[in-house]
Amino acid sequence: MKSFNYHQPTEIRFGRGRVSEVGEAVASYGKRCLLVTVSAFPEITPVYDKIKASLAAAGVDVAHFDKVIPNPTTDIVTQGAEMAKDHNADVVLGVGGGSSMDTAKAIAVEVAHEGTAWDYLFFRDTQPTEKTLPIIAVTTTSGTGSHVTQVAVITKTAEKCKSAIYNSIIYPKVSIVDPELMLTVPEYITASTGFDVFAHAFESYINPSGSPYTNLMAIESIRLVANHLSVAVKDGSNLEARTWMAWADTLAGLCIANAGVTLPHGIGMAIGGFYPHVMHGEALAVLYPAIMRYSYKSAVKKFAEVGRIFNSDLVQESDEVAAEKSCETIDYFIKDIGMWTSLESLKIPEDELKALAEASLVLPDYKSHPRVATLEDVHELLKKSHKC
Repeated sequence: MKSFNYHQPTEIRFGRGRVSEVGEAVASYGKRCLLVTVSAFPEITPVYDKIKASLAAAGVDVAHFDKVIPNPTTDIVTQGAEMAKDHNADVVLGVGGGSSMDTAKAIAVEVAHEGTAWDYLFFRDTQPTEKTLPIIAVTTTSGTGSHVTQVAVITKTAEKCKSAIYNSIIYPKVSIVDPELMLTVPEYITASTGFDVFAHAFESYINPSGSPYTNLMAIESIRLVANHLSVAVKDGSNLEARTWMAWADTLAGLCIANAGVTLPHGIGMAIGGFYPHVMHGEALAVLYPAIMRYSYKSAVKKFAEVGRIFNSDLVQESDEVAAEKSCETIDYFIKDIGMWTSLESLKIPEDELKALAEASLVLPDYKSHPRVATLEDVHELLKKSHKC
């Protein structure tokens, strides 16, 4: 067995009703909190009210930054950091999906350092320090895994660039995963974020940086997605399905924090930088059919195992046959959850695919894919994904 490291400093509080503990969790790290969320809407307002009441009961003074947007930008992060400074915040609480949690992490960096969060991306010489404010996370979707990772994804609109802070200092100190908060997530967002869970688990599983530990969690996460995502999409009030998807998301997040992602995420990040209207899960779902077929021969045993999880008929087939058929099995899965689409349908112009391909190789994720892609390969994959 290969040698490996595994690191996870986040205290995970998982279970129904655990959001009631948020005040106590935040108060153990600070008394002046910046709450970071998207703007209120009817389904989420009761959650915000409950969280604010819990914080008040714990003696925490709160300023609420509610301007988070999908694919959060550097401008949004700076606005939040300015509010944190004005409030003299000593702890940051991110409540919501990946955008809210990533924004909270980036604010925690920017408020405590010179310059902006963009100055502390993973490839910079200067990295966040211990001055970074402590971060608490409450996730309300099952998708990004941000509540258990050292990553904050942000976009610089002027440069059409989506990149990330990657540093252990931004692991949340405490993450609360309460499946009851996910009961009102709309069908399409459930599907999109749920596909992201699958992609995280699958890509960490095929990543050479994976380990026996992350492989164990990845396979369990994939099994849970196969069994429960379709149910959660079609019946959002099914608390059992929501609970298992929340656990699948957490497992997948633990995987990518230690093993990382591969080619689909590198391309998906580029799509988000160029076209902020495209959800991350949408970008992944549109890419997977072509990338599966491009890749399966380079990791036959692992593709075969994943194929068998989704289709028990493949258990009797050889690894080679099961791996090949895993491609159409994932096609069916994408269609079943309502995520089958094309780059064209997502309003991505065909004449911009070459520039998008070039941007897809900026992040190093593609180097960890079982079959390392060239620029020409990526361009061809994008062309294949442009039409259904």
